[in-house]
Amino acid sequence: MQRIPMYPIFWISIIALAAIFTSCEKVIEVDLNNSAPRVVIEAALMPGTNLFTVQVTQTGDYFTATDPTPINNASVVLQEENGVSTIIPFEAKGHYSKTITAQEGKSYTLTVTIGDKIYEAKSYLPPVVPLDALTLEEAPFQGLGSKDTTYNVYINFTDPAVVINNYRLLITVNDTLTPMSEELIVFNDKNVDGNNVNANASFNTFERGDHISIEMQSIDAKVYDFYFTLSNILLDNGGFSAAPANPNTNFTGGALGCFVAYSSSSAEIVVP
Repeated sequence: MQRIPMYPIFWISIIALAAIFTSCEKVIEVDLNNSAPRVVIEAALMPGTNLFTVQVTQTGDYFTATDPTPINNASVVLQEENGVSTIIPFEAKGHYSKTITAQEGKSYTLTVTIGDKIYEAKSYLPPVVPLDALTLEEAPFQGLGSKDTTYNVYINFTDPAVVINNYRLLITVNDTLTPMSEELIVFNDKNVDGNNVNANASFNTFERGDHISIEMQSIDAKVYDFYFTLSNILLDNGGFSAAPANPNTNFTGGALGCFVAYSSSSAEIVVP
């Protein structure tokens, strides 16, 4: 089991809110520029039979208090790589949804047409990489006056060899999902390809009785790039930089947001 040093995993502590794409997380506006309104498209596709939801909105200025405006007149189509297309019907308030059966190892194209504007994104749904187990180690630095020992949590899995793998971690502690405002965790297998991985999953430490659950999502390179550039932008915006750029999207046509296809595996542990 290879112990992975801290640098291959990018623990990003974010001090502003951002877009997030999972079945259990709230999706929020991502446009950070002081600029004209832009179309934002947010969607997440999982393997198996699930409700697939696409949110289509138009941003306001990030530096004003205006909420994004739902776009209700879009045409939304999801296409499998074998050519089968499915219309995703409008529901309400910029949401379009339909039950979809998706398969690992396939690419999917999401096309959103608004008037004469066409926005398109392609996302590959990677095969799941099993998260074998979570383990605990005593944190090297304990808080002054702390009565109980605190622990770091480690993920343990085998990275598939040869293929490029990109991952995102979501951590739930005592039934509460750690928000992106505290920690966004993405990494790839650049330094660990084909290895058994044992890596610290979080900057946070955990106390006796904490119930920790970690979901490890497998994502493609463009989705990884979206999350990674988004985290850097938000970190920069927390300092003294000027108005930031927008994260790298996988949509063509000038839309913001991201179409995320992902598989996932989970493990849990209780601090004794």
